[in-house]
Amino acid sequence: MRKLFFAVSLIIVLVACGDDKSSSPKGLPDEVADMDELEEIKCNMSTIGAVVYVNSKSKNYECDGDEWFESYNQKKSSSSVKLLSSSSVALSGTSGMSSSSAKSSSSSVKSNVVHVVGSVYDSIANTLKDLRDGQVYRTVRIGDQIWMAENLNYAYLQPTQELDSSSFCYNDSLEYCEKYGRLYLWSAAMDSVGEFSENSKTCGLNRKCNFISPVRGICPDGWYIPSYTDFLFYLNHAVGGKETAARELKSSNDWKYKGGLDKAGFSVLPAGYRAYNGEFVEKGTFAGLWTDGMLYERSTLMVFRYDRDDISDVDYDRSYAFSVRCLKNIQEENEGVSSSSSSINETEKNNDSNSSSSRFGCKTETEDDCEYGLLTDERDGQSYRTVKIGNQWWMAENLNYAYLQPTEDLDSSSFCFKETDNYCGIYGRLYMWSAAMDSAGIFGLNGKDRGDDKILYPVYPVRGVCPEGWHLPSKAEWDVVLALTGGSGALASVEGWWLGSKSDRFGFSALPAGSKKYKSEYNSGTGQLTGFWSSSEYSINDAYCMYLVDKVSYQTLAKEPKNMGYSVRCVKD
Repeated sequence: MRKLFFAVSLIIVLVACGDDKSSSPKGLPDEVADMDELEEIKCNMSTIGAVVYVNSKSKNYECDGDEWFESYNQKKSSSSVKLLSSSSVALSGTSGMSSSSAKSSSSSVKSNVVHVVGSVYDSIANTLKDLRDGQVYRTVRIGDQIWMAENLNYAYLQPTQELDSSSFCYNDSLEYCEKYGRLYLWSAAMDSVGEFSENSKTCGLNRKCNFISPVRGICPDGWYIPSYTDFLFYLNHAVGGKETAARELKSSNDWKYKGGLDKAGFSVLPAGYRAYNGEFVEKGTFAGLWTDGMLYERSTLMVFRYDRDDISDVDYDRSYAFSVRCLKNIQEENEGVSSSSSSINETEKNNDSNSSSSRFGCKTETEDDCEYGLLTDERDGQSYRTVKIGNQWWMAENLNYAYLQPTEDLDSSSFCFKETDNYCGIYGRLYMWSAAMDSAGIFGLNGKDRGDDKILYPVYPVRGVCPEGWHLPSKAEWDVVLALTGGSGALASVEGWWLGSKSDRFGFSALPAGSKKYKSEYNSGTGQLTGFWSSSEYSINDAYCMYLVDKVSYQTLAKEPKNMGYSVRCVKD
């Protein structure tokens, strides 16, 4: 069996003068007469990647470390033998590629490896050709998102952490790569060595990194690693919701016990995974697709299982290896970014402000095309910037209304960070969930008596502590924002975060206001995190909170204790 990371067709060209075969590395000839003569040449670890032309076959043969095989690159060269060392250079592989998909001759040289840049997307044939290795993938358009309909199989073999390789074939067998694609460490999926982009460089095991979505990572040029919210958008808007999405998306014939309907043509395959100890497990019963999401030392994975109709999002240890599906980068098309990627017959454009293309924002470092307004709260005369995201109008500043109704055992239920008015002037107030919901019923009845240790499903919308004509957003409304903004750091303010500026691509300008711990003088997180309450309960003691963390450039909906103090952003009725 060929070793998974030795079958490569991108080669180092060591140019020699004339036909002087004595200059060939390792003393190997460029050509031999027949297969018998070829077999006399040892194919082992010292000759990995060597290519020799066999005259009787009129073909190149390549050494994979164990045996000679028919090379994927059949262009005969008069140069000396080509040799590739897996221990000293980065490999760009083609495991599973047919000879008819041989790579283009157009290339650029980097680190002594011939790289072919670019990709070709054909919207009529629904295919993506990765010009790095010539492999062709099916694609599928769902709504206005364009996804790979097969798992990525690009042989990213950069050493990562303490491993000699950072992407793998299941059971180290090329036949599984051909069917299931490769399994990637998260660091490999994110291109932690910066082979293709500096955006996510150093994003590896136990490492901090600060990137701006979309992240190209290991994907072909013009495509990127989906964010958690890309999956969220895909699930909520395309296949009827997270609870039944796996049934709709799983392939029908490959799962051991219970296949899917594959209605959308997304064809999720049960590729299994590689565990931290190097063991390959759960082929036929499990599929995991990496996102660019981070949570401390773990990263977010979308999980499909043989016995479930729903998709779970799980934060996995980064020493595991899972599959990758790439998503087309509509941002580059909309902004007219010069790129080596190209599209064939693609004329469809969707300018609907509520489409996924709007997820790439209205604001850059040099231009701000967001639509803003002004809200004046007649209760205390304070004014707030507002911004339109999709079809919703949101406050673009944190609420600072002093809701001081007693809640539970507290004399007050909204606070300035460290009880200092200056912090309220900067960050607005921090509200317990009961205060955000107006549990005392001062402004409306929909949120009355909604506090800790109670779950009384409210009638939406819930005005809560918001100004008249505005309301506390529900989880569903936050879901829409996540879907439309799609990416880590997209909502965070440019300034104020400890680990550097964020993109604030939508003018939402989320500030790192921190939080207040229940019944405690302990306040934490300014400069590092912020949370925004929703009106939706998770359980008797928890409610959904829109959570942004500086350390990992992460934004997601999370369940938080109702007795914590977080910020409030209101949305217009």
